[in-house]
Amino acid sequence: MTEVTNEPNGAHSSPPPTNRDITHLLKSRTVCQKTTLGHAKLWRKVSEGTFPEPIKIGNGRVGWCLEEVEEWLKNQKIKPNSE
Repeated sequence: MTEVTNEPNGAHSSPPPTNRDITHLLKSRTVCQKTTLGHAKLWRKVSEGTFPEPIKIGNGRVGWCLEEVEEWLKNQKIKPNSE
């Protein structure tokens, strides 16, 4: 991982530390496949607070913590899609 500093020359700071396990991140396509949610519904649930927040990984990209998605699935009546 590249470390970035928040200096006056235009560089940025490192993201704040998180307590979330980010060793296994899922792309939105994979989250949609596992949860059977469409892309728009996934983001609607995130904005409503009924689905785990994604983790920003840079340049407009995000990922979801595998464990959080699996925990969400356990609490739903939706069966995970194994594809």
